[in-house]
Amino acid sequence: MVLHRCRARMRGLTLVEVVVVAAVLAILIGVALPALGTWVERSRLRGAADVLSAELRQAQSEALKRRQTIVVSVSADDTRWCLGWREQTACDCTRQPTDCLLDGAARVRTHADHPNVALVPAITGGAFVFSPRRGTVTAGNLTLALADGSQIRIVVHGLGRVRQCIPDGAPALAALPGC
Repeated sequence: MVLHRCRARMRGLTLVEVVVVAAVLAILIGVALPALGTWVERSRLRGAADVLSAELRQAQSEALKRRQTIVVSVSADDTRWCLGWREQTACDCTRQPTDCLLDGAARVRTHADHPNVALVPAITGGAFVFSPRRGTVTAGNLTLALADGSQIRIVVHGLGRVRQCIPDGAPALAALPGC
């Protein structure tokens, strides 16, 4: 009976054990938080690249389906950017997002959808022009970047291929090939 009382008293944790566990958890969290922040930012970058690539592919598909030229306009400055598209002519997605309509629906993506992601376009005339003939397009690229130097480039080839890659000198990201 004495042995039973002794075991009953020994259940639970001491204050020293609780403090040690809390200290270890605090250290682990302190180490993990910066990595988690970097992971979240890079996920935003990858998400923005995937969305813009999908918009370009959809514009190409619409050009072929409608047998009409589709123009994807890109505008960017230091912190603000937008991409919008419609049939036949370029649209102004910076001042008039409603200018970029297709079948009554706005076809616009902006920096507000992808916080902290910068965009640098490299396209002749500031627009990709998708032709309904053979699916050709004005060649160019869009480089998406974070403040830490992470980048993804969306390359649009003249024959219509849209692909993503990592520019030379940028950190490796999400198993994408180099440009």
